[in-house]
Amino acid sequence: MDVASLLRTVGALKKYGAGGGAGSLHDFFRLLTENNFLEKSISGAIAAEDMLSDNASDELFSIRRSIRKCESAVRDGLARYTTGSYAKYLQEGLVTVRNGRFVIPVKAEHKGEIKGIVHDTSSSGGTLFVEPLDILELNNRISELHGREKHEIDRILAELSASVASFAEDLRLNYRVLTDLAVIFAKAQYSLATDSYAPQLSDGLVVDLKRAR
Repeated sequence: MDVASLLRTVGALKKYGAGGGAGSLHDFFRLLTENNFLEKSISGAIAAEDMLSDNASDELFSIRRSIRKCESAVRDGLARYTTGSYAKYLQEGLVTVRNGRFVIPVKAEHKGEIKGIVHDTSSSGGTLFVEPLDILELNNRISELHGREKHEIDRILAELSASVASFAEDLRLNYRVLTDLAVIFAKAQYSLATDSYAPQLSDGLVVDLKRAR
C-alpha cells in the first residue's frame, strides 16, 4: 500500500510538472518514473490494511462467493434451532462463532436435547456453545474454503511482492527524488510564511552573523 501511495504521488507530480509547475526543478521531475501498471495492480488487489479485494483474482472471487453461500446455508440450518421448537433450550436465540465454527448457545441443563459438538463454555458454565451435527459438514466445507482463501491470498501477495521487487531501483530513485522535492517545497513554504528571501551580497563583503537564526 505504501508503494502504491508513492506511485500515486509520482503520477500527480509528473502531471504537475508537465503543466509548467517544474520550473527550475525540471531535473528533479525528469528523474521521476511513473508505473501505472504496478500502482493499479496493488490498488486493485488490496482494499485496505489486511484486506484483499474480492476482485484481486478470479479464484479469490469464486472462493469467497462459495464461503458466503455456505455461511448462508449454515445460518438457515441453525434458524431451525433459534426460532423453532428447540429455541426453549437456548440461552439466546442467536448464532455465534467459536473456533471458526458456527454454533448456538445451549443451556447447560439441556445439553442432551441438541446433539452436537461442544466448542466452548461460558465463564459461568451455564452455557454451552454447540455445533449441531446436521450442520457439521457445512462448517467443514467453510473451514476448507477458508484454507483455500488463505492460500490464494498468500499467492497474490507473493506475486505483488515479486512485481514490486522487479521495479526496486525505479522505486528507490522515486523515493529519493520525492524526499528531495519535499524538502525543497518545505523550504519554499517556510520562506513565504516568514517573508524571507535570498540576500544579494556585494562582492568582497564579509558578513558576521551574531546569534542568527
